[in-house]
Amino acid sequence: MKIKICFIALLGALAACLFGCGENKPFDGRRENMFVITEDCSQAFMVCEPDEKSVRAYVADFPAGALTHVFLSPTCMRLTYKSKVWESVWEPVDASIPPVMKPKSEPKFYDWQLKAKKLCGLGVNPYSAWVEECRKKNISPWFSLRMNDVHDVSNWNATLTSNFWRRNPNFWRYPYRAKPREWNDLAFDYAHKPVRDRIIALVDEVLDMYDIDGVELDWQRFGLHLRAGREAADAHCLTEVVARARAVADKYGKMRGTKIG
Repeated sequence: MKIKICFIALLGALAACLFGCGENKPFDGRRENMFVITEDCSQAFMVCEPDEKSVRAYVADFPAGALTHVFLSPTCMRLTYKSKVWESVWEPVDASIPPVMKPKSEPKFYDWQLKAKKLCGLGVNPYSAWVEECRKKNISPWFSLRMNDVHDVSNWNATLTSNFWRRNPNFWRYPYRAKPREWNDLAFDYAHKPVRDRIIALVDEVLDMYDIDGVELDWQRFGLHLRAGREAADAHCLTEVVARARAVADKYGKMRGTKIG
């Protein structure tokens, strides 16, 4: 059996996680005997055919037994499902936004983005299918949300960057920098409330849409979230995001009568 997985990590290596096993008993702090697969946002779409059978087989073929959790990541700067709060990876680049930097090329979609679009057109939500397949195998499904993905930000017309990012260069860690030294220069600065509100809206949506046991806030991909020189002064903004996400998880946990991590 061949399984292609972009990232495999033990939970202990994941830095900032709203942790809980989805069980009713209190979490006792023990993390032994857990094996977690963190699934990349694009990998499945690269290897699956754009039909429900192939999508379901992607998780249905995961080995039962030692594997305890699957963390599904639907996020780059856009989403790999149809959302009400964020753009999807197949939605067009808004050409009316004045460019802050010189485009390197015309907007072009990767094949995997077009596969995600085709699945949506067929009425297939891969994440709903994968959560169901996890449940069948007694694997705990979580979502892993990248808090500040910056793939392709050096290309103004990149289809992985969001129109929200394009419209708000004042929200970047280095506003209006036309020639960033690093991609992280153009990441969002979480000192801006609309940036924080945007991610909390996503936490709320995924817990509303999907029967998952928890949400990981992935602060490591990518790892800089505040303006250089303002890290200590604005650290409370990151703490606020974690607290608000915890409150959203508690809201849905109360509705479902369970603990959501």
